[in-house]
Amino acid sequence: MQQIPSLLRRMLSFTGRAGLKEFWTIYLLLCAVDVALAILIGVKRVEMPFPPGYKLTLLGGQDAAAMGLTFLLWIPLLAAGARRLHDQDRSGWWQLALLIPYLGIVAITGIMAAPGTCGPNRHGPDPREKPTRSATA
Repeated sequence: MQQIPSLLRRMLSFTGRAGLKEFWTIYLLLCAVDVALAILIGVKRVEMPFPPGYKLTLLGGQDAAAMGLTFLLWIPLLAAGARRLHDQDRSGWWQLALLIPYLGIVAITGIMAAPGTCGPNRHGPDPREKPTRSATA
């Protein structure tokens, strides 16, 4: 339980490394928040008749609010993804692969599930290693 405040503090940080447990915890937490917001706000669309055979769907105020909140949830998800990629000594820019239809999500999911590099790398210390206390404290 004492890991939760540390996790929340790091949610907006794009630096450092995130282990498997930290990344997937953040990912599942944000998915749950997104689903809860969608249920609470209630997604409604206004359909207007257009020329015969066509529909024009306008976003209502609630849809716009839901979309805005969803975009806000992307920030901590991108931060956690960048830190997860840093754990594998990759750049956070690899997340741009998600823009490739179908293949991108499969590739990034596989990369995010792979173990990180052992020991420190250019992005920081290994998150799996316990910090050692100095004997001269």
